[in-house]
Amino acid sequence: MRIGSLPATVPANSLAQHLAGTPAQIAEVDNVSGLLALLKIEAEAREAVSRQQLLYLIANESRKLTRARQIFVFLPGPGRVLRVEVISGLAVVERNSPIVQWVEHTVTRMAREVPATKLREFELKAYASGYESSSDGYPFQSAVWIPMLGRSGQLFGGMLLTSEAPWTQSDLVIGDRLAKTYAHALSELSRGWARKPRHYLRRWLIGVGAIAALLALILPVSMKALAPFEIVARDPFIVAAPIEGIIDQILVQPNQPVAIGQTLVKFSDTVLKNRLAVAEREQMVAKAQVRKNMQLAFDDVRGQHELSVAMSDLQLKTAERDFASDLLQMSEIKASRSGIAVYTDNNEFTGRPFAVGERIMQIANPQSIEVAIDLPISDAIVLQSGGDVSLYFDSDPLHPQSGRIVSADYQARPRPGNTLAFRIVARLAEGASVPRLGLRGTAQLYGRSVPLGFYLFRRPLAAARQWLGL
Repeated sequence: MRIGSLPATVPANSLAQHLAGTPAQIAEVDNVSGLLALLKIEAEAREAVSRQQLLYLIANESRKLTRARQIFVFLPGPGRVLRVEVISGLAVVERNSPIVQWVEHTVTRMAREVPATKLREFELKAYASGYESSSDGYPFQSAVWIPMLGRSGQLFGGMLLTSEAPWTQSDLVIGDRLAKTYAHALSELSRGWARKPRHYLRRWLIGVGAIAALLALILPVSMKALAPFEIVARDPFIVAAPIEGIIDQILVQPNQPVAIGQTLVKFSDTVLKNRLAVAEREQMVAKAQVRKNMQLAFDDVRGQHELSVAMSDLQLKTAERDFASDLLQMSEIKASRSGIAVYTDNNEFTGRPFAVGERIMQIANPQSIEVAIDLPISDAIVLQSGGDVSLYFDSDPLHPQSGRIVSADYQARPRPGNTLAFRIVARLAEGASVPRLGLRGTAQLYGRSVPLGFYLFRRPLAAARQWLGL
């Protein structure tokens, strides 16, 4: 049966059903299927419109004819060093991955021994020095390097085919045939750009550059900067430690509403109770001493003198008793205003020693809020009171809210993460919904108008000024 008598659009399985019968006929069907696949790949290579499309075709379609389990496509990079551009079955090449570095190292060492323009069959383990971990875990050790050469012997790139089985002569012949087709397609794509009217392109680029430079000089844009923000309470009541001691219990949970006079925090009062008891006993002793000296004062002049000393001692003991009583009362902190308790965690403070004046929590009004913005010094721009702010909440970034700048620090302060930032305070626009305390997001700050060129090259200009010391 002649090959020319078969329809070109008949699939391989249909051909097998049509010709099944004798081994010779089945072998003829396989040859026809392989020929059709080869012609199809060559046609697709000629029709490729970009180099990237051609590289993906080389990596993925060549496996159908060469029995390769994986194909690495190499192209000359900077310094004419061969680099992996595409790997079969992968959408993106991770240049820092161990397998890519090992394969590039292997091809580089092989090219030092034999020119990269020669087809060569070898074992990958032969070039695994320094990359043993990658080589031992790679299952396809049988490799063949097939260069893609132009008519003048120019190296356009190459294919590294890997498999677990040795290569046959037919695999090498088909791979070499495909490499020549791919080299021709790469050369045509390269010449296609060279044949373009470069003088028109140069004029077009000059015109576009002139227009862009003119717009950069005259087009005004508003300076913008991005900075993190947090919703905080406006004028909150700070609950601080009135005495030095250890917190025994916090009686409110975070974000819990509290009323005026409600107990918030209890300090450990064992020492304070004992101190009050001792002070009361000492006061009782001082009172008894006063009564005794009062009786002696009627008969003895010296008793009158001792009576005045005893009265002074009684006053001292009374003051110590009152002081101990005040400390004991301050071991319980009560709310002086209503609101919600704002702090991090109950377990974080319980059992922890506090110094006098150290902050414990805040009592805030959830309806009275403001926006605290930390503007990094690297993004600092000129801001004015009343300037516009757009707030993009992390919980709802698609619906920003607008606000106005109320104040801005003139000096940067340390922030978490060992960074310096300017604290900007803003308030939401009138009629805006009141967000929950503690919400975070990204604020876009608007400054004065500047030329577009300054807006685009502000960071490079600042870096150049610092580097040059101007």
